[in-house]
Amino acid sequence: MEKISSDARLAEQEMGVSTLFLAFGFLEWYEADDSDKKAYAPLLLLPVNVERRKVRGKDVYYLSAREGVGEANLSLQKLLEERYNRELPNFVAEEDETLVSIEDYLDQTRTAIEGLKRWNIRRWVALGHFAFGRFLMYIDLNPENWRDHPTLHSLVNAILTGSEHEEEELLRVPIPDDYRIDDPDIVTGSLRS
Repeated sequence: MEKISSDARLAEQEMGVSTLFLAFGFLEWYEADDSDKKAYAPLLLLPVNVERRKVRGKDVYYLSAREGVGEANLSLQKLLEERYNRELPNFVAEEDETLVSIEDYLDQTRTAIEGLKRWNIRRWVALGHFAFGRFLMYIDLNPENWRDHPTLHSLVNAILTGSEHEEEELLRVPIPDDYRIDDPDIVTGSLRS
């Protein structure tokens, strides 16, 4: 337990994010119908803290939730959506969060994977490190998730324009149109500079 606790502290210090989660339920799945290799992915993740205390001279470890509600595994949702054309449900906890909501989620997930050979829902609980930093960055970079264009933020605007402006005076840096990099003129090198 000491290793898990120290790895969690180190990840938070180095990356600024917690990687320690309590996972509820796992999806047992296969890359292809003819594959013999099982893969397991956590379904619900609750960020937790581990705290160590001395009790009568012995180390005792306590788990506590960092946030009140667990979340569905976003990486798994995206994988199943893109590769298997399946949509996993989002986890929505009720005001009175009970195990019933977790069971409901596992049932909804079981329905979502129906017809996929040998895929199963395992009712396991595990404490472990799950790193989703890259996927969260992917979500952050999706323009659909932006409330305002990044150049409207004063700090980003100052970096891009090389000078500071008042909120009312922000300069909009022109964003060039995308061009087709697979265009034969570009591929063959006939594009002249």
